[in-house]
Amino acid sequence: SASARERLVAIEGETKSWNEKDRAEYALYRGLVHLSLADRDAARPWLERADAMVRASPEALSPENRSRLRVALETSYGVKP
Repeated sequence: SASARERLVAIEGETKSWNEKDRAEYALYRGLVHLSLADRDAARPWLERADAMVRASPEALSPENRSRLRVALETSYGVKP
């Protein structure tokens, strides 16, 4: 929802001090929220950021969240992470 997007945008500055797992989860959910609002252009950099973090460190996201990321990238952009 738009309010979820607003909350995520509001805390973005705080994420710099978070650990890798929390930053990866933030990037994933920020991308998913943008997708849910049909804003693919805004979603893509966040999903790509989460994907890059997982590629560098697979444990950055839980298996469930890696699955969410994979589905979002494949269905929205045709990208196979």
